[in-house]
Amino acid sequence: MTIDAPLDAPAVSAPLNGLLTSPILPTLLRLAIVAIGGWWLASIDAPAWTLFALVGGGMIVLGLGTALSIRVTRWGPLKRLARTHAMSEKAAARLAKPQI
Repeated sequence: MTIDAPLDAPAVSAPLNGLLTSPILPTLLRLAIVAIGGWWLASIDAPAWTLFALVGGGMIVLGLGTALSIRVTRWGPLKRLARTHAMSEKAAARLAKPQI
């Protein structure tokens, strides 16, 4: 697979700007909940349904956390372009215009 955009394009450097960091954090939280909770449930010989309930609770945490992180993240292209290239939004708007 080839990428036609230059390496400093906003679409390529977006993960480095923290846009994808916020949805990853709930995933790590779910992993911690299921790993620690699963270890604890296994150590006390809990019934199988409690493990399924733990995994379901972890999925709820993942869904709500991801929805919240996507809601609070600024996804605007001009602001992201301006932040990526350290320029004003006006300059980013000029850069984002298609050149004919």
